[in-house]
Amino acid sequence: MYGALKYSTSILKLEREKIISLFEGLAGAKSEKYYVDFGAPESAEFLSLLQHDVTADILRQELADLGIALRIFVVVAGRDALNSCVNYYTALSRELSGQFPLTMLVNMGTFGGIETAEKAVEKLKELGVDLKQFGDLGNGGAVKEIIDLIGQPDPDPATMGMISRMMYKKKQKEIDQIIA
Repeated sequence: MYGALKYSTSILKLEREKIISLFEGLAGAKSEKYYVDFGAPESAEFLSLLQHDVTADILRQELADLGIALRIFVVVAGRDALNSCVNYYTALSRELSGQFPLTMLVNMGTFGGIETAEKAVEKLKELGVDLKQFGDLGNGGAVKEIIDLIGQPDPDPATMGMISRMMYKKKQKEIDQIIA
């Protein structure tokens, strides 16, 4: 049993080292902006990196030396995922200790209704959380078309109907403003 636990821990350490390697690789790249979506398991490893391997102030300085200004967004979903998302945000905020800008992105489309989403946002704001909202697509055929599009590996808005394209462009502008 001990050997399996030790192996599992070393695998997780490798994952955390891959995160650092990613930052090093981005430092020499050509673009000025990159958006990295770690996903749930890797996000947990980023938190573990800060908890076990390196403090946020050291990471900030090392990244600054590489010319990287890191901004962190945590997407928060509703329903059953809400508590774990907020707990992750809280833990990450604590570990970051103000060294990096941290913004919560509340996916309004995952709460099972706009009223429920608005109540959650109200509560989070009462707690002083820096948050932005996105994902409220509403209902209808255009929404289905947009969701189908973004699920494709190479989405092309030109394949959608006119109303869907207009809604897609509007939502894309909203996202661009959030991450600008």
